[in-house]
Amino acid sequence: MAVGLSMEMVDARSGEILWKVQDARRDHTVRIVYDPIALAVGLFQIGFSMRSINMMRAMDEICRELVGTIPPPPGSL
Repeated sequence: MAVGLSMEMVDARSGEILWKVQDARRDHTVRIVYDPIALAVGLFQIGFSMRSINMMRAMDEICRELVGTIPPPPGSL
């Protein structure tokens, strides 16, 4: 599973890019299977991890982290 996000903030007056960020998260879980039961369990776990709720959680996490990097407006410090 992979989730990615690319965002940028542009000054509406000048067109200057004020903030730009890209990030991606991937799940590369590797399972070694020694018997048919482990294969069945592994397939169940893979199917369970590919549910849309897990993808939504990953997207929520990446959005929260990247929004925290938005710089404050000029002159507000």
